[in-house]
Amino acid sequence: MSKRILLLSFMCTALLLVGLVLNIQLILLAVTGLLCALIFFLNIKDATYLLFYISPFSYILMYQQYNLYILPVVVFVLMALIKRKSTVGVLFAPLLMVYCMAFSDSSNSIKLGQLISPILLLLIWFVCQVTEKEDYPKLVSYFTLGFVGSACIGFFKNHIPLLQKILVTDSLYINGMDLSGKITRYSGISYDPNFFALVDSILIAILLLQKRKMNFFRATVLLFLTVVGFFTFSKSYVLLLVIIFTAFALKNNRHPLRTLVTVGGILGCLTLIDYFSGIQILALIQARFTAADNVNDLTTGRADLWLEYLNYIFGNMRCLFFGSGFNALSLRKAVHNTYIDSVYRFGMVGTVMWGFYLWYCKKEVTWKNKKKTSSDLPAVVLLLGVFFLSAFHFQQLWCCIFLAMICPYLNGEEPNEKIERHCSHL
Repeated sequence: MSKRILLLSFMCTALLLVGLVLNIQLILLAVTGLLCALIFFLNIKDATYLLFYISPFSYILMYQQYNLYILPVVVFVLMALIKRKSTVGVLFAPLLMVYCMAFSDSSNSIKLGQLISPILLLLIWFVCQVTEKEDYPKLVSYFTLGFVGSACIGFFKNHIPLLQKILVTDSLYINGMDLSGKITRYSGISYDPNFFALVDSILIAILLLQKRKMNFFRATVLLFLTVVGFFTFSKSYVLLLVIIFTAFALKNNRHPLRTLVTVGGILGCLTLIDYFSGIQILALIQARFTAADNVNDLTTGRADLWLEYLNYIFGNMRCLFFGSGFNALSLRKAVHNTYIDSVYRFGMVGTVMWGFYLWYCKKEVTWKNKKKTSSDLPAVVLLLGVFFLSAFHFQQLWCCIFLAMICPYLNGEEPNEKIERHCSHL
């Protein structure tokens, strides 16, 4: 990791903290301007690293009611177009944006915040173009570092006035239990605990299943991410964690002690937190599963919502084929299922177009990296995780998709590692 980029990243984080603590949004605006300038003047690789680091902070890049994350993203796209030769893949951007605009909901005005979502998904292609295999571990490191930093800030949310204005507090609800809003679900500086848990799960899968030897720093980050995820009280997080650690156990079937030590360390930390905080995290998560009387309760009302949306989609041919519009309002509540939400907003035609675009991005990554060296599990975690979320408007979704695409190619030797290995035999 470049010391210069790390220094610039930490400087931007420090300025963000100053703006948040002093409750001065003009500082947040200034940080956004600084990010735009850095991305403009840095070489395209360093600009990509900086963009991945700052993405976990995207939701707090605010000025008044406007989210400013789109500004450094647009600067990055322009620099990517200027500094790299365009290919046929770049045609996806205007084609998909024309489709979004042509079949938008005419009864609902298009706001800047709604335009951000499709633009961010189109960013995946440009990142695929400007990165190579040797960049992948660095991108994971910068994003993980930014995510851990944002997670740490999230613990002090109640003591930072500006964060309280920007972020909504989500109280824990368990069917049949009177918690009276006493326990809040942790979400870092994401706007929803479940989205925090999704990113958390993907990073856990990446860090846990890397072939490289586990070092102290990676083990500490892994332990932090795993434990902090339980504070979201997310049922989907627990399910994804079971899948991740089952895969880890199967991978280490010849060394079961590794699995026992890892799981034991996590449970030990959670037990200590339970004892000293009095929150009883594990008991409350268990209650979220056992207190459900039916499938709808178990899915926190999602099952009825899915059925409502499916009835609407199949009862409306325009919606079925072309969608209600990327800017369409929810029927009653968000559908909490990205696949149904995609058909609702883009129709079958638009969903196929977006699917083909993502497949094309994946092929670009595959073409650059002929041999897989790691697991596809982070992609499985992403595909399962968005089944319970309406992730189209989630600003870190593009990062999650890109990380899922590159994770099978993370463990190859980097050029400098090859040089060191060969020199050792001389």
